[in-house]
Amino acid sequence: MATQEDNMFMEYALKHARTALENGFIPVGCVLIEKGRIVSHGIKTGQYHKRFDHAELNAINQALWSREGPRTLSGVTVYVTLEPCMVCMSMLMACRVERIVYGLPDKYAGSALFLNKASSLPKMYQHVKPRVEGGCKSKESLKLLRTFFCDTENGQKWDRKNPLVAYCIK
Repeated sequence: MATQEDNMFMEYALKHARTALENGFIPVGCVLIEKGRIVSHGIKTGQYHKRFDHAELNAINQALWSREGPRTLSGVTVYVTLEPCMVCMSMLMACRVERIVYGLPDKYAGSALFLNKASSLPKMYQHVKPRVEGGCKSKESLKLLRTFFCDTENGQKWDRKNPLVAYCIK
C-alpha cells in the first residue's frame, strides 16, 4: 500500500514522465530518493542505444557519476512510473537499491516477479533483493502511456500485439 510519501515522490516521477512525453519519448519517469531527498532522476533521452535508454538506467548513471551523488545506492528508494524491465531490475540490484516503487505493471517486460525466484539468482544477488511494491499512481502512469501509444505518429512505431501497448490502448 502506497504511503503519502510514496505518492509524493511518485508525483516527481510522473512529472519527469510528462517531460519525456512532451519530447516525444515513451513517458516513463524515475527518481532516486535517499534520506527524503531526490538524488537523481531519469527519462529516455534519445542519446544512447534505444535498448539501454531507460529512465532507471539514466537515473542510476546520474546518481553514480555526479560529484555529489552516492558511490553506492544502498538505502536508496527508486520511484518509477512503469515496472522495471529485466535490464533495469538487474542494474538496480547490482547497485544495491533498498526499495523499488513502481506505478503501472508491465505485462510485456516487467520483471518484479523474477525477484520472487531468489533461489535461482546468482549467489552474489540472492542477499541484495530489494523490496518491490507496485501500483502507486498506476492510473496516472497508464494515462500518460495511453496518450503516447494512441498518438498516430508514436503509435505506428509500436506493435499492437505487444501486451503493454495493447493494454494501454484498449
